Amino acid sequence: MRVPFFTICIPTYNRGDRVLNAVKSVQRQSFKDFEILVVDDGSIDCTNSLFQLNLIQDDRVFYLQKDNGGKYTAINMGVRLARGKYFIILDSDDIMCKDTLKIMYHMLQQNPNLGGVIGKFSDKDNHRIGDPFSSSKETISYIDFHFRDGFSFTGNRYKDCFECNRTASLKRICFPEDKSIKFIPESWLFDQLGDSHRLAVTNEIFGEKEYLSDGITKNYGDQFNRENYRGLLLRYTSDINVIFEMHSIPAFVELNTWIHYWILKPYDLNNEFVVRHGIFSLLGRALVPIYKAIKKLTK
Repeated sequence: MRVPFFTICIPTYNRGDRVLNAVKSVQRQSFKDFEILVVDDGSIDCTNSLFQLNLIQDDRVFYLQKDNGGKYTAINMGVRLARGKYFIILDSDDIMCKDTLKIMYHMLQQNPNLGGVIGKFSDKDNHRIGDPFSSSKETISYIDFHFRDGFSFTGNRYKDCFECNRTASLKRICFPEDKSIKFIPESWLFDQLGDSHRLAVTNEIFGEKEYLSDGITKNYGDQFNRENYRGLLLRYTSDINVIFEMHSIPAFVELNTWIHYWILKPYDLNNEFVVRHGIFSLLGRALVPIYKAIKKLTK
């Protein structure tokens, strides 16, 4: 069986009106050595019938159905089944630029020891999303991306980026699956790759992203956090117990994580998410009321 260079995984849920456009943007790529895994996370709309009608003639496209478990479980399935050397997650409402795979391929050929490539998205008005990478920066790790260079108190300054990663590295990790958890931030997965997993950096626009009103990004906020506290606490406890123990992280970043941990910890009635406490824990807990007051004033 042919082994493709790229696997493009498209997790989807009730996006029958959008996902075909994402698939077609991959099919139009100038670089043709890829497979597409569309992982349908239990859609109840027209997604299944649309795929039956439109994609049966392309043997590079695989439509996979599963019970609804959240996007992270769809990514897990994609990683498990991926045959490509490099793995790309393309949201079902994203569009890939025509030469993206060709540019990524050449960058990977020039940097065969790196773990992947990271570039930029634009919005539908062709404006770059997030800050550009410094022209002096050639590589970045996800630890840099989330806890060092990219960190800001108002959210990651680079925002959503377009990435590919070595598939073999992702196959060694995968999200922990729990039927009671519908959402785990993708950062949990990528941070497990650590500092040694480095990506070649470019400000090339690789895709177009639109934030729909019912999407995860648009719905981040207090209510979303309460409803998904278990997946978020999983991330924060991993940051505190694993990432901060293994990597050098700025103190103010650690403190910020502790504040968010203590905001959600009261919902953890069964005490599932336990961390090692210290001075940052005490300080973070004390700062929660101040943080909430500032956030309320700046809304």
